[in-house]
Amino acid sequence: MSRMDATMPVRIRMTCEESREHTRAKLLASARALFATEGFGGASVDGIAEEAGFTEGAFYSNFESKEDIVLDLLQGGRADQAAHLAKRLREKKSLESIIKTTCEWASEQSRDADNRLIVFETIRRARLDKTFGPRHEKLFHAQWLAVGTLLAPIFAPGNHR
Repeated sequence: MSRMDATMPVRIRMTCEESREHTRAKLLASARALFATEGFGGASVDGIAEEAGFTEGAFYSNFESKEDIVLDLLQGGRADQAAHLAKRLREKKSLESIIKTTCEWASEQSRDADNRLIVFETIRRARLDKTFGPRHEKLFHAQWLAVGTLLAPIFAPGNHR
């Protein structure tokens, strides 16, 4: 019988890109959990890496700093949320249902306790740090611009759904 029979599991290796994305995803999940429980100041790069099962070197090969990973967390989450809102709005016909759905979506965003803590922590950090503040403001502006861009055509004059 050959060494490779049907009962032996086949191991498929990840590509370098897949491995990098896997590492980034684990680091982001670890950072999210630590920022939510320990706050931005309490979480450390070493703690984030250790929680994810990696070294500080793995952290720094994916992110430049704690500030970068928290901004990446916020940016990724907001992009997913905006996509979710866009999907929900496609189903709506009346302006009233669009407004109601947008309000429900905004309320849902504020119910995620971990995310709420991370957002508050980054706002606090942005106020205290002269270099982080503008980066946070730029991300915040881009996120709301994306939501506004999504809603603008719906409310444009002559657009009757």
